[in-house]
Amino acid sequence: MDTSGRRSAFFGKNFGVVVFKDSLSGTIIFTQFIKQETNQIYLDGMEEISRRCIKIQSFICDGRKGLVQLFSDISIQYCQFHQVKTIRTHLRKKPKLKAN
Repeated sequence: MDTSGRRSAFFGKNFGVVVFKDSLSGTIIFTQFIKQETNQIYLDGMEEISRRCIKIQSFICDGRKGLVQLFSDISIQYCQFHQVKTIRTHLRKKPKLKAN
């Protein structure tokens, strides 16, 4: 396995799950149930994957603050869904100015 995608999901205020998946094979390589999303959880997951001698070539994330700096030695890509979401927050659905 040589690439890793990361996903977290919350079910209520204090229960969530973090999943790391090999994007080539689709195999789940790490999961952890969490109460709160922190950068330390992602660091722990990446360290566990490295301990298993799995080479990480890239990391796809939602733009969480600090993750890019935390994994500066790995290629990081901003998730396309979150890219579009960020753009839509800055653009109007019905622009009134011609420039928009």
